[in-house]
Amino acid sequence: MAKEKYNYPKQACACAVSLDLLSDKWSLIIVRDLFRGKTTYSEFLKQSEEGIATNILVDRLKKLQALGIIDFRRNERDKKIKEYFLTDRGIDLYPVIFELQRWTLKHVDFEYTENTKNWNELTQTTTQESVINQYQTGYRAKREELFGFEIKIPLALTFHSCQTLMVLLTCFQNFKETSHAAVYLIHRCGNHKFTRDYF
Repeated sequence: MAKEKYNYPKQACACAVSLDLLSDKWSLIIVRDLFRGKTTYSEFLKQSEEGIATNILVDRLKKLQALGIIDFRRNERDKKIKEYFLTDRGIDLYPVIFELQRWTLKHVDFEYTENTKNWNELTQTTTQESVINQYQTGYRAKREELFGFEIKIPLALTFHSCQTLMVLLTCFQNFKETSHAAVYLIHRCGNHKFTRDYF
């Protein structure tokens, strides 16, 4: 089934549209945290070192869901708890993350975290296509494992190398401020298991 596209309300350059929808750093941090295995509001709030404010977190979760990048289900034991996951549209953001990180490592001088070092080493020994495939396939496998079903969402709108991402987004911050998307990493070639060694 073909996925429906998000309806952007005006004529615009493709680059400007993506920046308008996806350039907010907090949205990208949320996406990163979903890739890392975080699923709940409490985990996003308390376990991310960037220290996102509660009002910003609520706003970005709503916007990411409206864009069809994330969705949620209610926890079976406590219906008040929402368990978030990346949709296929959200998983499709990984190549963008890959390029952002690669650009940062090439053009920005900063102190690498251990995860950034590991990710950099991985990209030196593995092809871009293989890295991207490992991360995307790995998340899909973990999503099915955690939620017990393969998620199909036909919506009509639809690291610590995170430090790398934060540096780049800070560089871009004055260029365009708006909202959406963040990252996570998965690596384990053969068996597609999650790992936090990268990002």
